[in-house]
Amino acid sequence: MVFTATRIADADLRPLRVWPDKLAREPSFYNALVQNVAVGTTVTLNRAARNLLVRNLPDPDEILMHDWWTYLVVSAFGRVIFDPEPTVLYRQHGGNVVGGEASWREILVKKWKSFHRHRGRRLLYKQAKQFYNLYGEELQGEKKEQLELFLSDRDSLLKRIRFLSATKLYRQSKLEQALFRFLILIGHI
Repeated sequence: MVFTATRIADADLRPLRVWPDKLAREPSFYNALVQNVAVGTTVTLNRAARNLLVRNLPDPDEILMHDWWTYLVVSAFGRVIFDPEPTVLYRQHGGNVVGGEASWREILVKKWKSFHRHRGRRLLYKQAKQFYNLYGEELQGEKKEQLELFLSDRDSLLKRIRFLSATKLYRQSKLEQALFRFLILIGHI
């Protein structure tokens, strides 16, 4: 799987920024379990990746987004390559369902609204569980261990702290990683 950055533009096609600007770490299964960085419109798959995806179709109500699911599945069994050169002009307008934000304020407002809207729904857990149900038998080694660790019970602060000390899962920015760890600690994830 290959994906690229996008150039986010306003409604009048004036460039605002590039997303993802750059990745702090290589795209991998350990990132894909907790964050999507692959913009679907830029994704290119080879036949093996396509066949892997269509062999076990997920319940659409159990996954977050099709591009995230693609990133998760392919990163578990294949190679994911990111090209930071934007290949798409991604136009933002009032009717966008999802998309990039131009400022830190917009990002923080979106995160806050998302936190409240999805509180208690365990969306990351549901997607990981769907992956485990469809591909868990094929997964091996450290990837399987990390997936099972993520799916394990964390109903106490001690279990959440143990999870954080053992997990290899990561988000791409320091701010996103800190937020991920905080949400684990408070039991939201």
